[in-house]
Amino acid sequence: MPRVIAEFVAFDGPAFLEVIIDPDAGVYPMVGPGMSYAEMITGDFIPSRQKPTGQEVGPAEMF
Repeated sequence: MPRVIAEFVAFDGPAFLEVIIDPDAGVYPMVGPGMSYAEMITGDFIPSRQKPTGQEVGPAEMF
């Protein structure tokens, strides 16, 4: 696997990397479908880009 990643990074030109993760994994930051970067969900350990409104949307509610 490390060899494949090194080849991908070293490739001179456009490339596509598909990464399959567990659907229950908390991978942050997360930008849901139709959301802007200003609305990204940052998780528990990344500071939010917005001031708290008391109505933050969690990962389960964004879809």
